[in-house]
Amino acid sequence: MASPSYHRKNAREVQWGSQTALAFAGTDYLGLSADARVAEAMRSGLERFGASASASRWTSGTSEVHEHLEEGLAEFLGLESALVLPSGGQANLALLETWQDEVEPLLLDADAHSTLVLAARSHGGARYEFGAGDPTRLLALCDRFRERSPAILTDGVFPAKGRMAPVAHILRYLPPSGWLLLDDSHGIGVVGPEGRGTLQAFGTPSQRTVVSFSLAKALGTAGGALVGPADAIEAVRRRSEWFGGSSALPPAMASAALEALRILEREPERVQRLHKNINALHRLAARFGSARQGTFLPVWNIPFADQEQGRKAYAALLREGVFAPLTRYGSGQDGAYLRIAVNSEHTSEDLARLRAALEVALAFGE
Repeated sequence: MASPSYHRKNAREVQWGSQTALAFAGTDYLGLSADARVAEAMRSGLERFGASASASRWTSGTSEVHEHLEEGLAEFLGLESALVLPSGGQANLALLETWQDEVEPLLLDADAHSTLVLAARSHGGARYEFGAGDPTRLLALCDRFRERSPAILTDGVFPAKGRMAPVAHILRYLPPSGWLLLDDSHGIGVVGPEGRGTLQAFGTPSQRTVVSFSLAKALGTAGGALVGPADAIEAVRRRSEWFGGSSALPPAMASAALEALRILEREPERVQRLHKNINALHRLAARFGSARQGTFLPVWNIPFADQEQGRKAYAALLREGVFAPLTRYGSGQDGAYLRIAVNSEHTSEDLARLRAALEVALAFGE
């Protein structure tokens, strides 16, 4: 069901026409997209650099703010080097392009995000899937290709499935010349006491791991990044046409992302507030009889086998002044689900309003 076109929003509210609704939507997990300091950093970046990078960094050069952001991301994740690209999906494509003819086959988690799947297809090498919670299959594949240089491709956090990748086990299985590409778009800023992501949460820094993620999630800005060993990142910087042939992330946006990262480092209490709201969301799901998995996840998907039931529940929520999108993404052709997401800026009063609205809306979905 298409959502109304909004004309204003922040971390907690969305407006369209004359209506204002409490918003439980999106991935602005730390409420940084509307933070005044982030907005000011972007305004300052616009004055210094203009609205566009104009071309690729191969063509137009690299701004100092790109370099500062890359240095900050590498330090935050405790890895050697980073590279910023226009999107998280493009980051995956650029790395897999660089790995062509060198890293093969690809071992792909069956629940991997579509951008990882597309990047794997673009690689052109042999691909093998392993299922969720199926370590036997993954171990067998790693044993089979132990003398080669395979890459394991997985998300760090799977919001739609309510699980995390077993990174420690994956790295234990990884062949000596293999690689792990960990798309941690929903882990950075969310997982761990300081929001340093899945790799840090498992305590498994590795010279055979590259972390990719979107800056549009917890950092609330735009763009994507690759973070990992210096030689792997430098290979993408020098050789990838996805990097070298595309207009760079606008420096003004990189300025905003850098300020968002600095706020995350200075204010770990944002992550703590998020975790508190995640716990409240988990209790709310239990109240409504949902078998919600992933107590670390800020997302609760309420499925409807019948789309019409989902549309009624969605409309009822809107009438109660609460917006949560109804989507079919990843649910199959006939089903749909309400995707309810909390962030660090939601208050206890907001969650009480959500609870009251759901009591009305889910009655319509029965």
